[in-house]
Amino acid sequence: MKFHIILSVVFCSVLSLNSFSNNASSHIKIPEDSVIIRHILDGSVSEWPQNKFETDKETGISYAIDNDADDLFLAVTIPDFRTQMKMMRLGMNLYIDLKGKKKEHRGIEFPVKRDADGSATGNSEINSDEDNSSAGTDMEKHSASKQNMKTIRSEMALNLIYMRLFGFSDEEPVRQGLRKANSAQVAFTWDSSDVMHIEYLIPLKMLDDDLAALNQKKISVGWKINGMEMTPGAGSEFGNSSYGSSGGRRGGGGGFRREGGNGNISQGNRQKMSAPESFWTKYTFVISSN
Repeated sequence: MKFHIILSVVFCSVLSLNSFSNNASSHIKIPEDSVIIRHILDGSVSEWPQNKFETDKETGISYAIDNDADDLFLAVTIPDFRTQMKMMRLGMNLYIDLKGKKKEHRGIEFPVKRDADGSATGNSEINSDEDNSSAGTDMEKHSASKQNMKTIRSEMALNLIYMRLFGFSDEEPVRQGLRKANSAQVAFTWDSSDVMHIEYLIPLKMLDDDLAALNQKKISVGWKINGMEMTPGAGSEFGNSSYGSSGGRRGGGGGFRREGGNGNISQGNRQKMSAPESFWTKYTFVISSN
């Protein structure tokens, strides 16, 4: 009888411990943001959890931000072909405002805005007259062919070999390659669905020498795709205006497809291509003391 009583007590104790453990664990909530991402700067965003991304409704661009003890990581995905072309031709800026506002004094320009002849501004080593004529004409016709889309972007990607840093030091803006030790770095690629991905790495030391001061600091991060600068003139694809220095060649050469028989692109496409597009978000640093 005593043996049976002892077994009953032990059995009930085990049940109580299991019940307590299950109840306790059911109340423990692990934040989704606590997942550690092992970042690889290769242009692919496969290591980023999908719940890290948010999407800007106006541009359709998705973005994600993360940091570890040493670096700030950012990623954007651009699914729309026209947006990709606009960005590669007119340039895009990443802004970082440590005061949490929307100041455009510090950041990275990538892709770099192209000159009127189609080459990246300041990049005299690349002659892209041929590239400009093939990449800038009949976008609507080209976009119907997946192979032509790949040809266009491959030709334009030949100029995506450097970036500009501004606002990080008194010596900037500085032009540098996409990979440089102890500095900001960029990688980009396209996936099998023709979605463009860009990844950024920025050492935290470039933002603040005192890394502890960055912990729990809320900053603002923004992206802006440049608009097309228009100058008065005749014979352009925009009717009575010609491309400025950030667009295709003046006088109707290059540029984007004419629609209809009047030699003008549609009003909606004209406005979208000529206007800058931007969006901002907030990010809070979490820097472990370990």
